[in-house]
Amino acid sequence: MKKVMALFAVLAICFSCADEQKLNNEEEIASNVTLLNGHITNYNLQDSIYEIPIYIHDWVEGQQEFKTAIDSVGNFSISLPIDNQQDIGVYYKNWLKVIVKGGEKLDLSFDGSKKITSEVYASAHVTGKSENINNTLFNYMAGNPINMSNFYETSNAMEPTEYKAYYDSIYDRKNKYIDAFITENELPVELKTWIQVERDIEPIETLLAYKMFNPMARKYPDQIKSNDFLATINETPRLKEVMFVNSSLASFANYYTYDRYTTYLDQQTIEVTRENVDSLRLASLTTSNKDNPVLQQLTVNEYLKNKFANNELEVYNDNKSLFNTIVKGSFFEEKHLAKVQEIEKLLANPELSDKSELLSFNTEDSKKYIDEIIENANGKVVYIDHWATWCGPCRSEFKNSTPALKEKFKGQVEFVYFCYQSPEKNWKPMISKYNIEGKHYFIEKDDNEDLFKQVNLEGFPTYTIINKNGEIVESNFEYRPSNPETSLILQKLIEEN
Repeated sequence: MKKVMALFAVLAICFSCADEQKLNNEEEIASNVTLLNGHITNYNLQDSIYEIPIYIHDWVEGQQEFKTAIDSVGNFSISLPIDNQQDIGVYYKNWLKVIVKGGEKLDLSFDGSKKITSEVYASAHVTGKSENINNTLFNYMAGNPINMSNFYETSNAMEPTEYKAYYDSIYDRKNKYIDAFITENELPVELKTWIQVERDIEPIETLLAYKMFNPMARKYPDQIKSNDFLATINETPRLKEVMFVNSSLASFANYYTYDRYTTYLDQQTIEVTRENVDSLRLASLTTSNKDNPVLQQLTVNEYLKNKFANNELEVYNDNKSLFNTIVKGSFFEEKHLAKVQEIEKLLANPELSDKSELLSFNTEDSKKYIDEIIENANGKVVYIDHWATWCGPCRSEFKNSTPALKEKFKGQVEFVYFCYQSPEKNWKPMISKYNIEGKHYFIEKDDNEDLFKQVNLEGFPTYTIINKNGEIVESNFEYRPSNPETSLILQKLIEEN
């Protein structure tokens, strides 16, 4: 239920730094780039943390992860693609929010020996154009009396009525702290807006998360339907674009869009089918939030974002007039148009690396597909990635971790990709988009059942590891490229005679 989980799973790319001398001259930093220099005091090499991930929310692409190396004395530097003012998440043992803006250079320092979030914020300091915003933000976070991790852990097993009472007590304390902080400090307008989202939007998001994910909510639906529980959700304040400085609006939009859709369905008598699901979603978007246009734009963007991620343009093109009317003149208008053009170009000409092979099986017996893969591997260890074009976690691994795993075991492991239950027209473009090198097979629907049984496939992604003797050693979702255990298993199998 934590915010970080709502954002679908976590996505990673490496954004290469430009020439250090050029980037350190603030006048030469592009308006859509932020340079972040960092220093971790009390950095300890024995912690075995040699790189630092930084998370940015892209409103059309979703959450993006960037990584940069930490040198032996705790310094790091990275350029980040930022085209608006927003917060980013810096992670080193703990989360640290920093508000950044394109065209600026910031120098961040914090104590790497601190383990408690409030202590990390108390040790943090920024210099640069946004230093006042961030140092005041750090003071706010350091003094926050509410530990939301403790809140989630304590409330996880509560029935809705008990949960709501506990929730009210927690947010009453937090809101009093926020109100006092705003009154007692002369805040930059950007930070005041950021904190206002914490006060007015985060509580709704927390209720939505409980309603969506907590088993107790499903167990006691009548308590969820009570006016006391739903009143807060139904009274979402009018949003403004300046609130996008706080990226938690993204997770809120995710939860809120789904909640409005399910609420809309509860009011309908029509059955949801594969054929009408898009029309029902569109109806729920257009009938909700007419008096809250930025919120309506957020929900429309949330819907289109998922379509764009799968390179799907049919619904967009069929309803272009509706979408353009809703987002016209907004933060999203140019972003959607640019994304559509990007997808059109990709679909028209999906270019593949010469190391990406689109193959067909020689055998017509799907029960022998795995045997053919093993035979073609010529005694190598085999790693099979079972995926679907619409699978967010699959795409996340392709972007974040697959390249590093393949580079590590280059020439030693046979990397094979089985694509299932997907539009074939999206298969090649997705391989092109993520530059997935290896041997690729598109699995027809009639062949699914035999393969599912062979590799214990119950969902996507699933990963199958086969040793040099052609024996399936592991086959499950957990053996993804980002899992360190995967590398250990592959290395062990490679070293076996």
